[in-house]
Amino acid sequence: MGNLLLGAATLSASDLQTILPVVVIHGILIIVAMVDLIRNWNVRKAKILWIIVMVMIQIVGPIVYFIFGRGKKDEKVISR
Repeated sequence: MGNLLLGAATLSASDLQTILPVVVIHGILIIVAMVDLIRNWNVRKAKILWIIVMVMIQIVGPIVYFIFGRGKKDEKVISR
């Protein structure tokens, strides 16, 4: 009892406790990165490529997007 049969592998409760935080963090990273990409759709370049990178390169994809894909935000200059 307490084991989850997943394909040919069996995951115990302690395995799930180890894997679950990583899966949750991955889900949060993908959601936040996708929301940022969609909000700035007109500004971003290679949008479809970034979607593929975020989805296909698991945990690292969204992090790479935040480092390289977002670019620098335009600084707003307030004139007096």
